[in-house]
Amino acid sequence: MGFAVLKDEDNAIIAQYASEIKEKKKSILEFIETLKDDFSNIDTQELGLTKLVYVLQKLPNDCLEENEVGTLLEFLLTRLEGSALRNGCVVNGIHHLILHSKNLPPGCEVPIFQSIYSESTVQCFAQPDRTELFEILDFFLKHRRQGCDTFF
Repeated sequence: MGFAVLKDEDNAIIAQYASEIKEKKKSILEFIETLKDDFSNIDTQELGLTKLVYVLQKLPNDCLEENEVGTLLEFLLTRLEGSALRNGCVVNGIHHLILHSKNLPPGCEVPIFQSIYSESTVQCFAQPDRTELFEILDFFLKHRRQGCDTFF
């Protein structure tokens, strides 16, 4: 689980956006829009992902709507493999969304399983990430078993 090192101004932006999202003054998608330059540059992608994951961690578990959680999961899942190569923070973001979002979209289990357990080799991740991937599997098996049946 590698997070990019943030500057004080980055931490201030994270705190500000998290507060504005909680108060419904801004949306999480507006925050992602501010990170587009980070995401478009390979050298700063992990910085943008770190900012995003830190904002997600500051939000209450019922703050994001179902469609926002789904969009964020899709976004993070597309960056999963590259993050493993950089020992990045994407697994932490996916883990947080799944285990801490009350508005997890129905039917999201199969695409998540395909991305994590079919298309990626779990062994390519660092041990802390593998633990979080196991916790995701455990969560789905305990709480969303019906959505997992088509995968198994």
